[in-house]
This record gives sequence, C-alpha cells and structure tokens, in this order.
Amino acid sequence: MDVKSIENNMWKAISKFCYLILWFLSIGIGIVLYVLNIFPSLKTHFNSYILEVEKIIKSDDIRIVATILILVPLIALFAKLRSRKRKIEPLIYHTAEGPVVIETATLSNFVKSVIKAYKPVNHASVTTEEDHKKVNVIARVYLNDNQPVASVVAELQLAVRRSVREAFGLDLLRDIRIEVARLTAGRHRLQKLLDNNKDEVTKLSNEQGQDMQEDIEIADYNSVNTTEKS
Repeated sequence: MDVKSIENNMWKAISKFCYLILWFLSIGIGIVLYVLNIFPSLKTHFNSYILEVEKIIKSDDIRIVATILILVPLIALFAKLRSRKRKIEPLIYHTAEGPVVIETATLSNFVKSVIKAYKPVNHASVTTEEDHKKVNVIARVYLNDNQPVASVVAELQLAVRRSVREAFGLDLLRDIRIEVARLTAGRHRLQKLLDNNKDEVTKLSNEQGQDMQEDIEIADYNSVNTTEKS
C-alpha cells in the first residue's frame, strides 16, 4: 500500500470517528429531551443538574468544551474532504501524429473483462488510482477454491499486465492489487472432497468388517479347542 492510500485511509478513519461522536451526541440529546417531555416529573430532578451545568458554563472550563464541540464537526468535514478520491485524469501519450488519450474508465472496464474471463473468478470490481504517468489497478474479486488462492492471484496479475500491454501497446500499469473479498467452495472441490470422504468411510468400514471377521474366527477357533480338550 502506498503513502497516498495510507493517508487516505487515515482521514477516512478520522472522519468516521468524528461523525460517530456527533451521532451519539445528537441521539443522546434527543433522547433526554424526549424523556423529559414524556415524564414532566423528571424535570424537577433535572433542575439540579441544570444548576450544576450553569455553574460549569460560568467557569473557564466551558471554553474547552465549546472548543471541542466546534472542532469535532470541523475535523469531520475536513477529513471528509481529504478522503475524497481525486478525479483521475485520462492518460495522455504523445506520438508523432498527436496525443493519444486513454480514459481510465476504459482501462478499468478492460481489466475487469480480463479478470472476469478467468474461471476461478465469480465476481470482480475494478478501480484505478493515478500514479504519476501510470495507473495502479485495485481489483476486488470473489473466488472459488478450485485452485489455490496464491497461484490464482499471481496468474491474474500476470494476465492483466500482459493483456493491457498487448491491447493498448503501452505499459500503462504500475501496481496490480488483487483483494480477495470472498472465497467460496467450488463444486468440483466439494465433489472431490465428498468422494474422498466416501472412499475413506468405505475403506474404514471394510477394515472394521475384516477385524470383526478375524475376531469371530479366533473366537470360533478358541471354542473348538476348548471343546476338544473337554
């Protein structure tokens, strides 16, 4: 993960935290006002707290509380603006005949089609990030477990880079990030496991049957010897 992605994720986390604080404050104040409206008798008990609050308001400590209440929404707004994805400019390559403009949406759709054509992939979504004069690709995929995940991801990355290079005639990609969002059991793997389990159960039952047969033969042999001796 590059520095820009880490910074973007950090601002997203700060934004969510601040919005969570604001949400709890608004819900808490709303619940208190609603309860006081339903149960007027509680207002008398609440008056003592109001007097304490008035004392706090008259003190210098209220400035700290007021500063926090002002800063929290401002920080939330700032973090929200910072975490927004920048508009990705199209890739422009200059040739002898003129500039070649490649929209990032075109590149994303092409990469998505390459990934979805791969059998182990059940679903794919692709986003792109500008990285100087190239593009980073982030692909979020759902896979089945017919093949090991590590080999599937490596093959996908190689296939995407080769396909883009062959289709566009340019090396447009810098990093290809594959995020495995879901892994489901493939039918072939399940059937193979079921068949293996069935074979193991059959083998085990046969072995147990043979052991029982041997025990019966030994018991019969012992009973015959006992009869002959008597």
